[in-house]
Amino acid sequence: MTSLIRMPFRSAPFVGAHVTVVFLARRVGGTVEEVFDEGRRVVVVTEDDEVIAFTLSAATGNFMEEGKPVGGARLAWNG
Repeated sequence: MTSLIRMPFRSAPFVGAHVTVVFLARRVGGTVEEVFDEGRRVVVVTEDDEVIAFTLSAATGNFMEEGKPVGGARLAWNG
């Protein structure tokens, strides 16, 4: 008998999605404003009016801040 590990599916990114931008020492709410490259790249506007681009990391499966491979922000999906 085999057992299956059930993992929740992540929905595809869409314009208007509410997200949390996770910095090293703080979290800020934001909204997805643009989606590119079949959902592998998104642009988010934070509650602080900061515009940040994120790309899906093949290594981790997380959306990481573009141009900052180490120490950049990470994107968390709400809901």
